[in-house]
Amino acid sequence: MKTTFTLLFSLVFAFGSFAQSEWDVPEENTGMITKITATWCGPCRAEMPFLHELEAEYSDKNVTFIGVSVDEDKNRQAWLDMMVDKDIKGVQLFADGWSQITKDYAINSIPRFMLFDSEGNVSNLDADRPSSEEIRPTLDALLVE
Repeated sequence: MKTTFTLLFSLVFAFGSFAQSEWDVPEENTGMITKITATWCGPCRAEMPFLHELEAEYSDKNVTFIGVSVDEDKNRQAWLDMMVDKDIKGVQLFADGWSQITKDYAINSIPRFMLFDSEGNVSNLDADRPSSEEIRPTLDALLVE
């Protein structure tokens, strides 16, 4: 059984560096939403307010939010600055460009949102965006599995 803790750290070690912001390792397995974005991506930036709302709405639920940036290393400071400017919390990973994660999960465009169940199994590799009305019922169903 792959726990959320194991999945989090396999993502960190596989895909690059991370920035930690108010992150507590879950005491039990959780569902997980992983977002793949970049600082230069307009649609990614447009989803941020909706993602903040979703994170706040599910803050007392058994779910972990993880961000993965596919910015290139030359944009690392812009990524760090954006996390401060946009008050981005939680686990944020820096994958350094269209790296292994984009190959492993067949990511050809961003933003991409992926859902994993409480055992770390893939639930949906192309989930609805936070701005979509469909994301909440999908996430609710994942959390009761």
